Amino acid sequence: ALTQPGFLQNFHLLPTRIRYQFQPWQYRLLTDSSNMSFVANGLRISILRQQLNYKQSAIHETDLLIVSGNVPGNPAKILPHIRCRQIVLDGSNSAYRIARWKSAADSLHLRLHSVAINGAFVVEQARL
Repeated sequence: ALTQPGFLQNFHLLPTRIRYQFQPWQYRLLTDSSNMSFVANGLRISILRQQLNYKQSAIHETDLLIVSGNVPGNPAKILPHIRCRQIVLDGSNSAYRIARWKSAADSLHLRLHSVAINGAFVVEQARL
C-alpha cells in the first residue's frame, strides 16, 4: 500500500524522507537491474543481489556494500569492481559464502560484518 501514491505514502514516507534526507531514486549498478545503489543521509549504499558481468562492469564507489542472497561468483573478482569502505553480509548468506567473502575482504583490508555471525549491523556514519 505504501508504494501507491496517496495518504499512506504522504503520511509515513514523506516525513521519513525529509528527516533522513533520503533521495528516492535508485539506479542500475554494474549492468544488472537487481543490483542497486542509493543515498540515505549522505551515505552511499549499494545492494548486491546478482552476479556481476565482469567484462561490462565499471568501477563503482560506495560507502557501504550490502551482499544479499548468496551472490554467486568469486568475491575476489567482484571486489575490484566495487570500491567500498564496509561490507555487510545479510543473514541469507551461507557459511561457505561468508568464508569466501571474509577471505577476499581480508586480502584487501576491508571491514566485513556478517549478520549471521555478528548480529545486526548498526550504521554509524562516523564509523565509516
